[in-house]
Amino acid sequence: MIKRIVESRWPISLAIVVVVIAVSVIVILMGNRAPAGRISLETVSDGSGGTIVAWQDKQGIHAQRINSEGNPLWTHEVLAGAKMLPEAFSLASDGQGGAIITWEDRSSVPDDYDFKNPAYFNPIPVYSQRLNAVGEPLWGKGVPTGITERLGVYPVRLVPDDAGGAFLAWNDFKTVYRALHDDYFYLQKIGPQGNPMWGEKGILVCSSPPYHPTTPEEQARGETGTWTRSFPVCRSFEVVSDGAGGVIVILTEETGPRYSNVYAQRFNTNGQPVWQQGGVRIYTGWEGEMPLVASDGNGGAFIVSVTRRESLSGYDPGLNTISAQRLSAEGKLLWPGSGVLIEELPYLLGQPLVVARSPGSAIILWTENVYGGPESRFSLHAVKVGADGAVMWQTDSVFVAEKGQFISDLGVCDGKDAVILTWRVADWNNPQWTGKVYAQKLSDQGKIIEAGERSLVFAGLDFKYQDKPRIVPDGSGGAVIFAIVGQSPLYGDRIQYQRWGNDTGDSWGGSISIRR
Repeated sequence: MIKRIVESRWPISLAIVVVVIAVSVIVILMGNRAPAGRISLETVSDGSGGTIVAWQDKQGIHAQRINSEGNPLWTHEVLAGAKMLPEAFSLASDGQGGAIITWEDRSSVPDDYDFKNPAYFNPIPVYSQRLNAVGEPLWGKGVPTGITERLGVYPVRLVPDDAGGAFLAWNDFKTVYRALHDDYFYLQKIGPQGNPMWGEKGILVCSSPPYHPTTPEEQARGETGTWTRSFPVCRSFEVVSDGAGGVIVILTEETGPRYSNVYAQRFNTNGQPVWQQGGVRIYTGWEGEMPLVASDGNGGAFIVSVTRRESLSGYDPGLNTISAQRLSAEGKLLWPGSGVLIEELPYLLGQPLVVARSPGSAIILWTENVYGGPESRFSLHAVKVGADGAVMWQTDSVFVAEKGQFISDLGVCDGKDAVILTWRVADWNNPQWTGKVYAQKLSDQGKIIEAGERSLVFAGLDFKYQDKPRIVPDGSGGAVIFAIVGQSPLYGDRIQYQRWGNDTGDSWGGSISIRR
């Protein structure tokens, strides 16, 4: 009896061993490849119809320049090999055919997730490098340009000055206890040679009241926790060039639980504030997502935000709104009241995008999600607001995803009397394996120019994996669209690029292998 049981079980045991070995081999093979989600991609125009593309893998950051014919120009190499947080780098044009790259150096950060170790929350240094038009590094091994914190809540903002330098903004925080820190938002201009232009430290834009041990009086008033601080608190910031050697900063200041103000200030080329002391108040109300800012091409800016606030019929805690405002070069609010109410809905609104149009108008894009999870019903929408704040047109929908799919990675660029959009669509249950990259051309009159199968960017190519689409104008009314792709549904092994939607109809594409 015992013998029969043993004999009947050994095939099962053998099968289990085979399965374990197979799974182990797969894990080892996959472990030798950087997960697709850990490869980041950024692109910027080179100003001559070409593109500079940078990507980050396990080895570091690489860069390549693609000319207007689709040919690679540089022999790319690792620009920064230090340990970095995936997707924690920024890319900007230097205005002279090259680029500026900013990254975080995490080589001294402990990996043991020991929250009791004070070193775990130490500031992380940030460095920048400039590449000239032929891909040569100009700033040695990189110049220090600020710090960031462990969790990546306040990444350094990078904005080109179009003269070989850049503006950088960061939270120069001071650790109080573990993840608690005092906030000091700084702004700096870096010259073409990598030298700081606004003093060694930069300009202090905003600081929050410091943390202090909670007093018995504060506990009696309902304060909880060991540490506390008073309002207002600097929460977030965005930066955009003013087109005249200066910069516009948009700052969100929390004035109470879930209540905030949004301010703007312009700094000239010497780092002096241009507008009224304390900045121009743009919005006061319920806390929302970080405002989006874009230059209006005339020294001012468009500011778009997603918030929860009072509806026309009274306060609704579940109501989401998208609103927009325009600031003049003199710091005046050009659109009435709190700005233009773009959309007001009881369900999820995605972070919007805004692109300036002439003269003084803007096209604003966003996604809507009626439900959530597998029942999602995502759609993509657009509206054009005139220079006076009047809505010129609004699309019913530019694109509607199928049930259970979601839209992500929305991008936009100028397309000569039109804008070109790109986005990714994937199934909610299998987001990594099912992604496809789409593009659409939308005229300044709100007309969809390219539709149908043409909207699939990589149609006809057998890429089961498509992720992180990026878009830049090609200078001829079209765009060059990049994405991380792969024939395996599990990961990407190359960067694919495709010229799309230009006036002449010329189309080319190519790929860059990713060393894994």
